[in-house]
Amino acid sequence: MNNLCFAEINSPLTKDNVEQLAEFDQSFFPQPWSKEDWSSLFHDFNPKLYILKSRDDKIVGVCLFDILAAMSQAHLYKIAIHKSFRNQGIAWPFFQKSMDAVKLFPVSNCFLEVSVENINAVKMYRAFGFEILTTKKRFYSNGEDAYAMQVMFE
Repeated sequence: MNNLCFAEINSPLTKDNVEQLAEFDQSFFPQPWSKEDWSSLFHDFNPKLYILKSRDDKIVGVCLFDILAAMSQAHLYKIAIHKSFRNQGIAWPFFQKSMDAVKLFPVSNCFLEVSVENINAVKMYRAFGFEILTTKKRFYSNGEDAYAMQVMFE
């Protein structure tokens, strides 16, 4: 991660960020968010958005949480690394740095859903202490099942 910049975005997104995030999302998720979804991000809930940028200011990683203060919980919505940056040892330290930042908020745990088919992600989450709570049948629009996973913070 030496050549990449880790950043937290705490305020409404710039037009350039919206464009980049929507484009990034389109390439990785079966149900990507629209530009409007990204634009309204800071109006609709309490997000914690962490990004990795390359030297040329392109987004190469995204990690998005919602902080659910009433439940003392963080909900991981998205994490992705650009395909051209995968298998370079970036995902784990990026996720670690993002999780460390989330732990600074008044949350006692983190919750996520992940496709049961995404074996690498499940392996990474388990390494970070996440446990499978249940399987959500046909959770995704393509009919795939998802694991609901959670880690408790100390």
